[in-house]
Amino acid sequence: MKLERWHRQIKYEEAGGTVMKRMDKTISLILKAIAKKLLSRIISIERGKLTPRVALIRKRHKTSLEMGSEYGYIQCVKKHIVTKTQGESIFTYDIEEGDKTCQCTIRCEECNICIHSFSCSCVDYCVRFIICKHIHFIHKESSVGEISVETRREDLEHSNHNLVVDENYNEKHEIEKDAIVPTLHNVSLDSAIHNTLTVMKNLERGLRNVKSVDEVCEIQRTLIALERRVNSSGSMTNLSGLPVAQRKVACAPSNKSIEQQRRFVIKKRKLSKQNRSCQTDVQKHQKQE
Repeated sequence: MKLERWHRQIKYEEAGGTVMKRMDKTISLILKAIAKKLLSRIISIERGKLTPRVALIRKRHKTSLEMGSEYGYIQCVKKHIVTKTQGESIFTYDIEEGDKTCQCTIRCEECNICIHSFSCSCVDYCVRFIICKHIHFIHKESSVGEISVETRREDLEHSNHNLVVDENYNEKHEIEKDAIVPTLHNVSLDSAIHNTLTVMKNLERGLRNVKSVDEVCEIQRTLIALERRVNSSGSMTNLSGLPVAQRKVACAPSNKSIEQQRRFVIKKRKLSKQNRSCQTDVQKHQKQE
């Protein structure tokens, strides 16, 4: 499905549904499409992705701010009970404290709590697995919010495990950006050769500081392999002695719209007249019985 989607995007969105006859324009079009994909990936890394679950958590936070006097709470030891009075009925929801040192991404930034900080017996938490309005209400009304913020700061100062997880997470994004950004810059051949020669000069300076014969021999073998690679690339580009292959050129005009791609639809099997008549006879016989 992903390959088919990429094919459809190049054919219809980038090429405009026209026949591409020139190879240089086709390659340029594909490179532009790849650059758009890489740029959108960098934007998503910097901006962050708003998942439907996080959007629901933010919505429940706004709902908790509008909760009126019909809601109340009873504070116990590591447990809180939220009550809701509706007519003559009283509904209760049990909220228990959990792991306050967790730093997962399913969290409410305004309350500074994650999904594992509290647990509730309502449908939102048990089924949808989001921070419900009752947890936001408890965090707002009671002293749990202030305590949780203070304990979280202390745990972040004294805990190295959470910091390592965050550093690895950010480090992966930095490595990915460093790999994507150079591909978006147009580097000329002269500048690339100049940068390579600069690296070789630095290599020459470092080679003078080597004190072991084995290391020098290993570096020499590597340079010999590099020399063979450079010579082979030069010989591959010089193919004047080979016969030129005659390529067939498309006869269709360049402004002609291409045919729409077939969509595979499962059709229902139609019954023949003989089978229909047999089916109607069987139904009539069943009704008579």
